[in-house]
Amino acid sequence: MKTLLHIGSVIILILSLSVYAFSQPVTALYVTVTGSWTLNVPSVDLTEAGNNYAGTYTSAANQMLLSFTAHPPGHNKNITWSIDVHRQDATWDPSIQLWVRRTGNGTAFSSNHCTPSINGGLSYQQITATTSPFLSGTCQYSDIPMQYEIRNVSVLTPAQNYSTQVVYTVTITGL
Repeated sequence: MKTLLHIGSVIILILSLSVYAFSQPVTALYVTVTGSWTLNVPSVDLTEAGNNYAGTYTSAANQMLLSFTAHPPGHNKNITWSIDVHRQDATWDPSIQLWVRRTGNGTAFSSNHCTPSINGGLSYQQITATTSPFLSGTCQYSDIPMQYEIRNVSVLTPAQNYSTQVVYTVTITGL
């Protein structure tokens, strides 16, 4: 006997992105975040427990691009940076997990004073409400690509709109 689950609405997960940056006041720091992700999980995906149901959804490999540069140009000697990540939920089911990873290096800006490096973030890391270290490196970068994954969506997840904001805190030293 088959049991069908009919959900009258669609589970919608909305991911908003923001960045906070801290630097010394001598040089301006420009941080740019490009991208967002809205995931619609139609009820047709939830036809029967265990059938035709992914439970995990992955964004594009470059769903979000993170860039940070110091101005005026040339003020990039000995820049060291780190990025922490956490989420701020608007509406979120505690069983749903949000993960992030870096899928590339982006573009580094090198000079005679700075040899670019980027470390960490190549494996998926769960984003929780607690701030956690994510990436670190040296020099300025643009268009660092990020990919997201939502896990543990299940037939038991109530059908409604879920929304969270991912906060990247960029700390820069050496400006």
